[in-house]
Amino acid sequence: MKLWRPNSRNIKQSKKNNCFKLTRANRISFFCNFQKDLKNKELNSNPTDITIQLMQQLPTIFVSGAKKCGTKTLMRFFGHHPQIIRGLQEAPFRTTGDMKKDMEYYLTHLWTLWTVNGPYINNKRKIMELRKAKKEFYFMAKTANSGINKIVDFINDFPNFIDDDYIKDWRHKVKNIFIVCDPVHRLLSDFKHVTSEWHVKKKKINRKFLGPESNVYPFQKLTFDMMVDNYLPKLKDGNMFGDTPEIAEMFSVGFYGQPQKFFLGEERVIERENGLVLDGAKLKTAPWIVFEELEKRFGLEPYFNERLFEKRKDGYYCVRIFNHSEPLDCMPETKGRTKLSANQTSMSEETRKILKEFYRNSSTELEKNFNMKFSWN
Repeated sequence: MKLWRPNSRNIKQSKKNNCFKLTRANRISFFCNFQKDLKNKELNSNPTDITIQLMQQLPTIFVSGAKKCGTKTLMRFFGHHPQIIRGLQEAPFRTTGDMKKDMEYYLTHLWTLWTVNGPYINNKRKIMELRKAKKEFYFMAKTANSGINKIVDFINDFPNFIDDDYIKDWRHKVKNIFIVCDPVHRLLSDFKHVTSEWHVKKKKINRKFLGPESNVYPFQKLTFDMMVDNYLPKLKDGNMFGDTPEIAEMFSVGFYGQPQKFFLGEERVIERENGLVLDGAKLKTAPWIVFEELEKRFGLEPYFNERLFEKRKDGYYCVRIFNHSEPLDCMPETKGRTKLSANQTSMSEETRKILKEFYRNSSTELEKNFNMKFSWN
């Protein structure tokens, strides 16, 4: 039997009605009232199944951060810890104007993650073993900070929407790992991402949005140095946010203001002691140190160590998996690669200095507020 893996097509709205469909293997089910319909379906098939309890389970660890800084790597590798439950894809919180329906959609999407069974992962068995051993564990999902904010607001406004004891303390216990990285290198990586020819994924990419034919990122004839020289002055003048907001966002993401807004001050979304800012560069140089620190921070049993990691020829690390026929779990070999020429993606020392100075104050402020030292500043 072919294993079902969650992807962007597993849950989506039907254009014919206001229902949503969940695809699993070759079966398609429509749910107009997500939780009620899905719960009845599961109860009829197996009334004692653990999946019933997982239909109202929010993440207890959110992973978020800047694009191209390592959120996928952290999710994939940290998820191998025996006390971490995670899915294989992002869990976005969509907005339609109907908050309750949006929350039902989000919970249903999470349900597909918590119950996934595939390579390296069997969450249902993992949860049952942890509960039997009476060990503390976390549900981890990657959700953007804008979505986290909406989820927290919803729970504050509708505290009884989720009928489970854990929700009473969830707001004050939920964790958030926010990953940042060198904003200069991040911008270069973003440039590579939006301008690459994407030969491997030709049929899956909107070529008017990404790639050399993009209308949103018209960088076809520009090197990275030329792009910075052309657009950075417009960003400083404030004109670019109205004219080309997507390009403005490429630059502004590197200011990293969200952790301070999210974890500090009276309007914080996540409690200060539960917010963690992580330097994503360490995931490339010494990932075991990152995960050992996370184990201590969250009170998890020791699992990760240097011996679990092996570096590929391309410089990226893989992690060893205990009790598996496939000894290594690696990020895709296309990770960090680009089809662009070295000349187009190179960065002059002058451009590097300009960008480093452009981002310096933001990085220094973040270091000061979170008592840490970044690898790039």
